[in-house]
Amino acid sequence: MTIVSPSAILDARLYYTGDQARELLGGFNASERLAYFHNELLDFLFMATYSALLFLWARRVLPARFRWIAFVPGVLDLIETSFILYAASSAGPWAFFDWLGCITLLKWVTGGVVIVVLVVRGVLRTRARK
Repeated sequence: MTIVSPSAILDARLYYTGDQARELLGGFNASERLAYFHNELLDFLFMATYSALLFLWARRVLPARFRWIAFVPGVLDLIETSFILYAASSAGPWAFFDWLGCITLLKWVTGGVVIVVLVVRGVLRTRARK
């Protein structure tokens, strides 16, 4: 199994069931599990970067009271990645995977919504200046 393939990375999927997640992680040998753990550690850097960029974008186009929405996908990603890190460093049965796929789905949906809101606000703001 190639650890870097998107099908082997839970948080790159739109959604997964608890059984799919347990099967994936349970099928890893020790070196694959360690590689997966390191991949998830790198995800913290990625989520900090995209959260910061979304916030900087939100500062340009949103009123101050709504800028917090830029952090929603990152917070959901933080929850997801924290549980995956725990699973990658411990033995099963990992009951939390029964609901963690829903957090992953919410991360992707809210990320899309936030980007659409920022684009629309940016376009409206640009048109209002003209």
